[in-house]
Amino acid sequence: MLKQASPASQLILNFASNTGGLAEPMIAGLAAIIPDGTLYTGLDNHGRAFPRTLHRGHLSDNLGQEALTFQPPKRLYFKHITVIVGEQTASAAEITIMALKRNPHVTLVGHPTAGYTSLNSGVYLNTGAAAVLTIGTLKSTVKIHGQQFFNNQPLIPDVTTLYQPLAPAQTGHHRQSAHLDPDFISELQTIVRTPGD
Repeated sequence: MLKQASPASQLILNFASNTGGLAEPMIAGLAAIIPDGTLYTGLDNHGRAFPRTLHRGHLSDNLGQEALTFQPPKRLYFKHITVIVGEQTASAAEITIMALKRNPHVTLVGHPTAGYTSLNSGVYLNTGAAAVLTIGTLKSTVKIHGQQFFNNQPLIPDVTTLYQPLAPAQTGHHRQSAHLDPDFISELQTIVRTPGD
């Protein structure tokens, strides 16, 4: 859960290597800076709408997603919230960013996300196998870089950086490491606003 130890006007959240998981705990952990209301809406292939809402510590259920109730956090206010995104920002992390973008102080910085943005549902077979099926589109409550409907399209940052957020890996096993690139950090420092503005 996000807490504020001392007054500050700037918050930086690093989603650059967040490849997903479950959106519910991520949203609950950031609920102090996400306004209550409709976070996003799932639109299935038959045109039915499934809104996902947040209200006083309750995250509503949605098609294929669980409801979650948690202790409502104390609201936190930051003048500037910078969210670092990149090509490894995926799936549930992208959905969480859609919810975060409802806060007008949020700015996405970095490179386009992975584009695992769709309404999905699980199918479980008698054999014990499971499959995740794309069954529709996600509609963001606010436009993200001019786009509101997502079906496996990336989220485009408000500010695209010259350098990728993640540093190149030291080994050949992975293309990038989980550490922020020093050149990106230098670039980020020129982008983020100082606490006085």
